[in-house]
Amino acid sequence: DVADAHQHRDAFGRWRPNHEQIQSKIRNLNILKPPTPQLYEGQVASDGKKHGIGRVVWLDGGMYEGEWVNDMQSGFGRQIYADGTIYKGGFSYGKKHGWGVFIGEDGKMESGYWS
Repeated sequence: DVADAHQHRDAFGRWRPNHEQIQSKIRNLNILKPPTPQLYEGQVASDGKKHGIGRVVWLDGGMYEGEWVNDMQSGFGRQIYADGTIYKGGFSYGKKHGWGVFIGEDGKMESGYWS
């Protein structure tokens, strides 16, 4: 019985995948867990960077869903911050840019152009 180099037996003698196989399956599902504390679900480029439509959730409770280009928020999206405030609108290079609406903790809406 020759063991596959990428697997090992658990305490019950069952074959279990190693870390590389698990990470490969995660990448194939387009669910990335980079070193920063976040979970991303969505489209990725061939180099593994966020690119297209996707959603990221940070451990602090913040969330962004929308368009990504080269691993940065770019295009239209919605960001919910950990404090409960919300921004819906344009993004460029990971920052608010263009027309958008900001909703404060008190529910007050502020619309305008961000640059």
